[in-house]
Amino acid sequence: SITGSLVNNAVTAGATAYISAGTTSTSASESARAGVIPVTGTAKYLYLILGSTGQPAGQTLTVTLRYNGADTAVTFVVPAGAAAGSIHTSAALSVAVTQGLGYSIKLVQQAGANSGTIAGFGFNIERAA
Repeated sequence: SITGSLVNNAVTAGATAYISAGTTSTSASESARAGVIPVTGTAKYLYLILGSTGQPAGQTLTVTLRYNGADTAVTFVVPAGAAAGSIHTSAALSVAVTQGLGYSIKLVQQAGANSGTIAGFGFNIERAA
């Protein structure tokens, strides 16, 4: 598993931000938040945990696993009005990944209000046989 904690950071209204394991804040620069895939396999079960502030009413947050510089199908939307402390996931979506290539998690917040705070995130990599 690859996991991280953001110490209740939020994404600015209308902004795109990036995170990866080993960082404690978001960045508008993907290269500043790029991580490295540790094993070859299948990445799945991307999740995000809202912190002390829930997602604002009327505002969604789109969460996408990026791999080797491109968006993947591993994505989900934190719905408007989601409660503080709630967990959101991509469920059964997955993508093949290769050890040593880059990844990041892209966060896109709707314009109008900052996102809810983010307490943690992660995804699993099922090692190739």
